[in-house]
Amino acid sequence: MDNIASNIEKYADKDFSVKISYVEYEGSVGFSVQNKVLSDDKKVESHRIGIESIKSMMEQMKGSCGTYLMENDFEIKLLFPVFGYGSVRL
Repeated sequence: MDNIASNIEKYADKDFSVKISYVEYEGSVGFSVQNKVLSDDKKVESHRIGIESIKSMMEQMKGSCGTYLMENDFEIKLLFPVFGYGSVRL
């Protein structure tokens, strides 16, 4: 979550809201974070190290991470597998 928050601080356009949504897909649950990226004249250089770290951590947890960029709309989705759904033990 720190990497995502850091990326929002650096690259998101502060004039627009950040949207966080619950995601459920094929036996996995997680969340999506969507934001507008800074316009070309305000862009900060990115080395994508934060995104690659998130992807690596998600793979270690048997989850998945997808990033999508369409014009100035950015989205990252994190999905975590659900094991033994319906038989949770505490």
